Amino acid sequence: MTLIVAHVSAVGAVMAADSHVAEEDHTGGLADKIWTTGTLLFGYSGNMAVRDRLRQAIEAELARSPLPVPIDCEMAASQLKASMRPILQQAYADFVGGPDDSPVEALGGSLLVVGRDNGRYWLLEIDRNNTSSHYTEDGFHTTGSGSTAAHVGRRLLQHYALPGYETKHLRLLAMRTVKSCIDVLGGAYGLGGPVQLWQATDNGYEQVRGDELASVVEGVQQWVQIEKESLSKVFAATVEAPPGPLPDALQG
Repeated sequence: MTLIVAHVSAVGAVMAADSHVAEEDHTGGLADKIWTTGTLLFGYSGNMAVRDRLRQAIEAELARSPLPVPIDCEMAASQLKASMRPILQQAYADFVGGPDDSPVEALGGSLLVVGRDNGRYWLLEIDRNNTSSHYTEDGFHTTGSGSTAAHVGRRLLQHYALPGYETKHLRLLAMRTVKSCIDVLGGAYGLGGPVQLWQATDNGYEQVRGDELASVVEGVQQWVQIEKESLSKVFAATVEAPPGPLPDALQG
């Protein structure tokens, strides 16, 4: 089970995920779900064995044919899908299941990709059928078993418009979304472990760690406290209006 979210704007980009992975024998562990290769940032939800093969194929292809900087979203999607197609086809062909088991259902996953062109950061998803969808205009997308809750969380925060937000703002949005989903859905949906957070920098992408990650967590806590106080202020500011004049028909 997995949750991965990505936020992009004209001037910033982040990706965050939970760290828990569940095996078929119901055991679990922790795994890195986000990585960077070349000029792109990746996050994958789905079968980890397939993920590893896809990652190896993508890294080999980008080593042979590096993408330019900046890179057009459509160009990147085309090259990535060409790398992924033979891996997915082989994985589905090798699958052995029951009469009603679908290899795509059992093994399929979703790859989130963040990159940058001349104007802004962009965001796309390549799904289990090797089909790409673009989410740059929305500035947000999520995948994994907890994605429905993440979509609801984002809509609750939709008044925070993304286009002009810097990475420092997007980090708070991503951290709050993933952490809330883990807190609420962790047991039932298999989400858990520490939140993995990556951010765009002047030199590419990096994982947020240590004191910097702690400052993001603290920032979310301050944000929640401000919202609590603002809710109280809504009621404190409510003043009962004095009664208006009676209609002529009711005047004494």
